[in-house]
Amino acid sequence: MNTSDPQALQKAEHPITVIVPTYNRQEALKICLERLENQTFRDFSVIVVDDGSTDATLKVLENCYQNRRLCITLLQQENRGPARARNLAIRNARSPICILIGDDILVSPTFVEQHLKLHLESPEVDVVGLGLTKWDSNLQELTPFMVWLEDVQFLYKDLIAGTKPDWRHFYTSNLSFKTRLLQTDPFDERFRKAAFEDVELGYRLTKKDRLKMVFLPEAFATHLHPTTLLDGCRRMQTVGYAAYQFACYWPEAKSITLNGGWFKRILFSFFATSPALSQRIARVVYQVQGDRCKGKAAGFLLRIHYAIGYQQSRKQLGTQR
Repeated sequence: MNTSDPQALQKAEHPITVIVPTYNRQEALKICLERLENQTFRDFSVIVVDDGSTDATLKVLENCYQNRRLCITLLQQENRGPARARNLAIRNARSPICILIGDDILVSPTFVEQHLKLHLESPEVDVVGLGLTKWDSNLQELTPFMVWLEDVQFLYKDLIAGTKPDWRHFYTSNLSFKTRLLQTDPFDERFRKAAFEDVELGYRLTKKDRLKMVFLPEAFATHLHPTTLLDGCRRMQTVGYAAYQFACYWPEAKSITLNGGWFKRILFSFFATSPALSQRIARVVYQVQGDRCKGKAAGFLLRIHYAIGYQQSRKQLGTQR
C-alpha cells in the first residue's frame, strides 16, 4: 500500500500499527500498553507477539481486551527471539505503516502522531523514522553505571549533535517504516537473541540502497530496564556472540573489531579464552564499586565479556560452517 495515495490510507483499517514483541516482562508490558492507551492520535492498532512467555503476560493482555481502549491483536510463538517475533507481526500487519517498540518502552503522548507525520510527509518506501529513547528516570533509579551506559550502548548523543543516522542506528526500540519494506526484507531469524538482528537488517537494506533514515527526537520514549554492571557484562557477552555472526554474514563490514593496539588485543584474547577468570574479576569489581562503576573500568569489563561472546561464537559457529 502506498502512503502517498490518500485512498489507500482510507482503505486501511488503521493507518499505522505498533508492534510489541514481549517475553516475560509482564509488569513493564502493562505500563507500555497503558502509555499507548494515552496517545493524542488514536487511530492505530497494536500487535503484541508473545515470544513464549511463562509469566502472567497473557493475564495482562486479557485485562487490555476487557478495557477495550486499544485495538490489540495477540500473536503467540515458541521462544524463538525478537527477529522471528517481529517478522510474524509484520507479516500479519494490515496497516501501511508500522512502528517497532520493545515491551519495556514507555512512549510519550505524541509518539504515534510524530511517527505517522514523518511517513505522510515522506511517502517513499525506503524512509525509516528513528525516534529518541532515553532511560526512564521516574520508575527506576538511574545508577552512575546506567547513566554512563546510555551514551555507550546507543549513539543518540551523536544524533542529537547532528550526526546523520545510518544502518548503525537501526534501533528497533523506537523505529517506524512502511510495512511493505520489511515484508520484502525481513529480519534474519538466525539471530536468536536481541543483538545485531536489527543493525544487520539496517546494513542489508543499505546494501540494497533501500534505507533513508530520519531522526525524530520528537518521537520520544523512555526505557524501563533497570541494569546492573553484571547485567551489562552478560548482555555484552550476548552482543559479542551475535557480532561474530554478523561478521560471518557480512565480512566486508569492518565495524566488529576489538579496537586498540597489539597489547590490548593480546589482553582481550587472553580473557576471551578464560571466561571463568573474567567473570570472577567482574564480580570482584562489582563487590567493590557496585553500580557506581563507570568509565574506563566499566568499559574494560564490558569489552572483555564482548570478547568472550565473540570467541564462543567463533568456536561454535566455526564448527558448523
